[in-house]
Amino acid sequence: MTKVLELPDELAAKVKDIPDLDERIVRFIKAEAVWYEQRQKRFSQETLDVVRQARAAAEKMYADGFDRSRVAEEIGEFIANFKA
Repeated sequence: MTKVLELPDELAAKVKDIPDLDERIVRFIKAEAVWYEQRQKRFSQETLDVVRQARAAAEKMYADGFDRSRVAEEIGEFIANFKA
């Protein structure tokens, strides 16, 4: 498999002199493949599906302008008023 990886200019400039960068990237990808395979075996398909759905929902919320800090403030205000 051939994969083209485009790096931002700033990052490309920082790593251009690393002599064994290709080998390091391949080792990293191999490690990720092993980790991914273990994770697939560790959790049921139902659990993995729920995680995928949750991630998709979170990505949609952020794309729609979800503000985590504002929600935290609202929860804090609710708790403060609830205890009062």
